[in-house]
Amino acid sequence: MAAHLKSVPAPFGLKTRILANMGSRSTRRPQWIAAVAAAVAAAVAAAGALFVVAQFINGAHGSGQHSGSVTDYEQEMMSFVKLQPPLEMESLEIGPIKQWISERKVPLADIPPGIAAVETMGCRVLSFRGHPVSLICFCHGKTAAHLLIVDRTALPALKPGNPPVLTSQEGWTVATWADQHYACMLAVHDRPAVARRYLPHA
Repeated sequence: MAAHLKSVPAPFGLKTRILANMGSRSTRRPQWIAAVAAAVAAAVAAAGALFVVAQFINGAHGSGQHSGSVTDYEQEMMSFVKLQPPLEMESLEIGPIKQWISERKVPLADIPPGIAAVETMGCRVLSFRGHPVSLICFCHGKTAAHLLIVDRTALPALKPGNPPVLTSQEGWTVATWADQHYACMLAVHDRPAVARRYLPHA
């Protein structure tokens, strides 16, 4: 059974989306909304059951911190931001967002001047391999530019000081880079030439 479970590929971003939506709400909801929510939860549970069991068999209980590949990180984070992520804190200014992130003691790197000058939308905290990931959303036309920050130990392949590496996927431009302490990823639903305006060393 364990061998069969190990052979089943886990959907990218499944764990990220489950953890991001685990926060409980205190407000009451109509019964039909609760019923729909229960049905969706059951579907998610069914889709993720093999993944969770396989992780348990492999000894990964979700409490430890592990490193991962840059490709895995990009795919997991993109699976979340492509679907207009719900924000835990909303603000049109970067100051309150930085304060909110600092109070929660999650990663906060130096924000490149190009993106720091753009009006913000808000932020939230995600997770990757047990590492907290800070997500800050900036206004970008009718869409958003998403800046994700994680401890550099989560992505050891990213070397500090190297220029950002750009990739394109389905109309999105994704850039990754690192400083001495943090690994950063910027996702913009636009052309690379436009995304470069938001990056360091541009």
